[in-house]
Amino acid sequence: MNIHIFIDAENVPTAKAIEAYELMNKEHNVYRCDVVAKESTLSAAYRKRSSKKFRIQNCDFGKNSADLWLTVCIAKALYEEPHIELFVIFSNDRDFVPIIKFAVEKKKQVLLLVVYSQYRFINDYLTKMKIDRDFLTVGTLDEEPALEVITVNQLPPSLRVYYRKRYKGNTVFAMRGEKFVELPFINGMGLGKFTQLMRYYKIWGKSAKATNRIHELSLSIRDNCVWYQSEDEIMASVDDN
Repeated sequence: MNIHIFIDAENVPTAKAIEAYELMNKEHNVYRCDVVAKESTLSAAYRKRSSKKFRIQNCDFGKNSADLWLTVCIAKALYEEPHIELFVIFSNDRDFVPIIKFAVEKKKQVLLLVVYSQYRFINDYLTKMKIDRDFLTVGTLDEEPALEVITVNQLPPSLRVYYRKRYKGNTVFAMRGEKFVELPFINGMGLGKFTQLMRYYKIWGKSAKATNRIHELSLSIRDNCVWYQSEDEIMASVDDN
């Protein structure tokens, strides 16, 4: 199969990305691999592989320049490389959803590879965007990390009482080091209680700003409460990009 690989080098682990590239290079005909990052952030492991096929794309021209540059590279390839049978993107960034949607609408096969901790978040996001899964596959660059499941009965007393009055079985997933943690969640719970939960289980440090971390969990803040993102919020974030 003729494939073109695009690596968001600022957004995925270098070792995992190179490992996946080497595997694909053995199993398919890699027409080209574009690695995009600012010069100051690019790993030497990528530079060592630089060649006509393995192209380093330096993009030192401002904020979010890597995202913009990679999007342009993908769009250009969609038009100029009709022989490519599969477009492969290594990235955890949902900013690429619009170009993925565009590729799928052109009936191009796309494989998106993300780190496992972001798989559910990205996969759910793509589903909400109603992207045709006949043309899109989402996979992982790494193995599933150890999963720790926290139940309501394991919560500290102050949170346990709060949850038992309101809990309806929802959960939220977060990373603590290399471990994946599933925590009980109340849709619409107070920001203070949610912050207490995340700090008690050491997902957030004491100095972490909750507003900067909520979005990573596919959640939003409204009226000082924490909610699952609505479809309108997801659509608005895509429009903003």
